[in-house]
Amino acid sequence: MTTLHQLNIESFKEGNRLEAKLAKGGVLASLWETYASFANTDGGLILLGVKENKNHTFDIEGIDNPEQMEKAFWDGINNKKVVNINLLNNSDVEIKEVDGKTIIAIHVPRAERIYRPVYTKVSSAVSVPIRVGIGKSFPKILINFALQL
Repeated sequence: MTTLHQLNIESFKEGNRLEAKLAKGGVLASLWETYASFANTDGGLILLGVKENKNHTFDIEGIDNPEQMEKAFWDGINNKKVVNINLLNNSDVEIKEVDGKTIIAIHVPRAERIYRPVYTKVSSAVSVPIRVGIGKSFPKILINFALQL
């Protein structure tokens, strides 16, 4: 298995199974949408502390307090008011040092059929995001279905 420190993250491009989030201000609300969309399709990798450039390549910016951000992530993913199910194990969330900077890598598996849809809470309705790849470049398309509970 290839580990993150063996990869050249700057050469990656964002697609339907990879999402970079700068996350300088902490865990972002959009993180839960990304988590749910990966879980509802083919899974994916979320990198926190990584900036996406306009040409869809990445720069590693790092996270100042990764342990605090990791705790905030676990608090959110285990909160049913944020997302309906936590599919992750401790080994799916890694604090890594890459090029002298600290990032968090979140490996999101595809949800088994009995756990789908994975959804995020949006006011009195829920948002069920999915990702759809089109063509060779797999542009990101987020489709939300509003369901009343």
